[in-house]
Amino acid sequence: MLADSDMQPSVQKLVGNVAQDALVYLNEESCHTDAFTEPVTGVLKALNELKQEFPPSIVDRGILQEAITKSSARVTLKRQRYAETV
Repeated sequence: MLADSDMQPSVQKLVGNVAQDALVYLNEESCHTDAFTEPVTGVLKALNELKQEFPPSIVDRGILQEAITKSSARVTLKRQRYAETV
């Protein structure tokens, strides 16, 4: 006869199942770096240096402003999806 512990799944199997089930909630949009709010001083410094190499006219100001406007919504959505997944 099987003991109760023989009929219960292992902790490793349960963790594996949860991880597998969570993958459907982690789509590409929720993992993109455009939604991260951590400080990235090295990246910002490199971008500023790179910006000096190109004329200002190369940047489409309309697209830049739209990206800036949407970034707040992306951060909010990323945090919401993270909280729901966890």
